[in-house]
Amino acid sequence: MKANKKEILICPHCKKKLRYPTGKHIRFTCPNCNTPYEVIPDEDGQTIINALNLSQKEIQDCSFSNEDVENGNWTFKDWLLFLLCLLLFFPLFLFLHRILPNPDWKFNLDRILLGAGTFIIINILIYYLRIFTLSTLGIIVAMFTFGSIFGKKHYGWDDFFLDYKATIYALSHEKKKVSKEHILLTPLYDTLSPSPVNITFNIEDTIKEAIDYYHPEVRNYALKCLDDYSDFESVIKRFPKYRKEIQACALCKHINSHWDYVYDPINREYIAKASESVHHLRGDCEDHAIFMAACLKAIGCDVRIIGSIKHAYPEMKVAKKDFEIVQYLIKEKLFEAEFEHNDTLYYHIDSIGDYWLNLDYTNYYPGSPFLGTDTILRIINI
Repeated sequence: MKANKKEILICPHCKKKLRYPTGKHIRFTCPNCNTPYEVIPDEDGQTIINALNLSQKEIQDCSFSNEDVENGNWTFKDWLLFLLCLLLFFPLFLFLHRILPNPDWKFNLDRILLGAGTFIIINILIYYLRIFTLSTLGIIVAMFTFGSIFGKKHYGWDDFFLDYKATIYALSHEKKKVSKEHILLTPLYDTLSPSPVNITFNIEDTIKEAIDYYHPEVRNYALKCLDDYSDFESVIKRFPKYRKEIQACALCKHINSHWDYVYDPINREYIAKASESVHHLRGDCEDHAIFMAACLKAIGCDVRIIGSIKHAYPEMKVAKKDFEIVQYLIKEKLFEAEFEHNDTLYYHIDSIGDYWLNLDYTNYYPGSPFLGTDTILRIINI
């Protein structure tokens, strides 16, 4: 039902602002100075306001109604409606933020305009469609409560607050601008060899074969790495829906903190299998990429190997819808000390908008800086 339009009357006696509804014949008294008023709508839709000059006894004898009159200042009802507006605003804004394209304007101006527009629309809905809006709010509260009570597969209050924190964090921190993949179909052995080498075999097939993630020793090593980071396990308990991504962070930290770079034999490209590297954690860039990819694949992660100029490194996939939360967990929960003076994650974005975090040995965390250039010459999907 459409709400009655209200106008403001300034009491000439005490200057108090009063809101009164138009189109209704009512009497009321100023709550500040007790001056009586009468509002009379005429046939033309105009409102006539009379200040009744009555004695105190006559005022007490008259029947006045202040039910439809509000102070010009915010009332309890105003604050309640504002609270309802906020309760509707945050879920709707997070939903629109996730599904709408992000033009990535400077100073997050696009998201600021989206938030302002969302807030205005909700205010209009509350004003004109109050019953519908309140029903929608009730449904949202019921859904979040149901999700919180009945398990991990449902969206609950914990998920909502995590989404909110991650979104605010992402909007308040500059992220590394990395262009979308530009792939040059250069033979992979030309991008890996530090010097001209005559290689006659297909190195891409050899690398794929070397990623023997199904080997028991590789799988057991990956599981053992997870035992060394009990602090990561506590984060998993708080954010169980991101178990795989958090475990991948533990693996990355363990392998990169123990890996020792060793060159290949002179004039020969030696490709070590993951089941070989597990015994000594040594080798060159492609050996590291193979071993990291195999361990992550062994615990269910999506990985790939990138060939760039004279280098190879692994990357881990993070779905577009999960990136802001994973970024928040990496920077604020898992590697807070590492990001105390550095606020950048390094990644590539594929053609469908998913993120691929760099896992090179330049640091202990996913999204570490690229070694040299981030230009992609070849992708090996595992």
